[in-house]
Amino acid sequence: MKNSVFTLLITLILTGILFSQQFSPAITDAKRLIYDDSGEFREGFCSIKKGNKWGFMDTSGNIVLDFKYELSSWQIGWLYFQNGLCRIPTSEQGKKVFIYIDTNFKEVIKLTDVADATDFSGDRALVFPATKPSRLYFIDKSGKEVAGSSKNYNFIAGIKPLVFSEGAYVYFDPGKSKYIYVDNKGKQIINGEFEDAMPFSEGLAAVQTLTNTNERKWGFIDINGNVVIDYKFSEKPGDFSEGLASVTDRQFKKGYINTKGEVVVKPAYNAAYPYFMGHALTTDLNGTYLIDTVGNVVKNLGNDGLAVLGLDKERQMYTISLGVGYVFGTMTPMGEMIFPPSSKTNETERVFPFMTPFYSDRAYARAYIGNSTVEGFIDIKGNFVIIREEEQF
Repeated sequence: MKNSVFTLLITLILTGILFSQQFSPAITDAKRLIYDDSGEFREGFCSIKKGNKWGFMDTSGNIVLDFKYELSSWQIGWLYFQNGLCRIPTSEQGKKVFIYIDTNFKEVIKLTDVADATDFSGDRALVFPATKPSRLYFIDKSGKEVAGSSKNYNFIAGIKPLVFSEGAYVYFDPGKSKYIYVDNKGKQIINGEFEDAMPFSEGLAAVQTLTNTNERKWGFIDINGNVVIDYKFSEKPGDFSEGLASVTDRQFKKGYINTKGEVVVKPAYNAAYPYFMGHALTTDLNGTYLIDTVGNVVKNLGNDGLAVLGLDKERQMYTISLGVGYVFGTMTPMGEMIFPPSSKTNETERVFPFMTPFYSDRAYARAYIGNSTVEGFIDIKGNFVIIREEEQF
């Protein structure tokens, strides 16, 4: 797996199961595979590459789609499933072709004479045909053009991904270079055109506008387009989570506001992460803290260089790193370490210097175990399930 594909991450997990501190990543039962590159697991499957062709494996390392698809030379990255379909940019006779396969690995959509096409978000994808005049249109999951969704433009340099949330798509209008909100037929449902726009979260979306003084400011709107929180933030706010969103002041300190725009936790932190289960993790130069919904420090997690790199709400996982060398481990939302960055079992030291988030209960990892280096996919207990090996010659 190419390091350029991944940000340096590991996932924190709240599973309700307390793992023993005598933690040792097993490797004896792992499936060993020879391959050149891979993606991450999405919706139960992971793309895997051998030579110039890609296939898929399941979470046990079984090859469920043989190495079949060769990607177009302009395609960067790897294949993945999203909303039940995987988009495959390839070519036939020198022309771009976009194929979509389902999780049974059946080709369900094939687009020809197309300059570009997006992944599916919700039940729609955006298509930019190669034919003139320039236009964009939606397709459904059968590949049919959605009636009334076509929009003509004088010029289209490229398209941006659709993002669906809470009944609305964030759509970039290339003719005006503005963001708008549309429904699944491509019809604009909220008045207003924005410099930038985020998906809806808990009924509100952060949008950026150009003020009368020619300043770019962020505020929040509801699904009807009403401005609920005025345009007063210079930096992009966070999404609302449990009724609170992080904001940044002019000194670049972070705090939290409620859905009325009232400051409930004064900006004082260098980092402020989304609220989860009634608490949020925050950091400043002196350490990391767990705070409640009014800003009281519930737990001081110390100043060991702990940084929170992400939160997966669905699996109740935080992502953390420790120290200057960025070794990775996990802890509960209450600050208890359950997946230590390093440990010893029977005098064998284990350190994870590289990991990705968990998806489908799998994360790509590199581990130093004693004097050996092991690389592949682990389960949520840290055991290697799939180990990558290289050709000997």
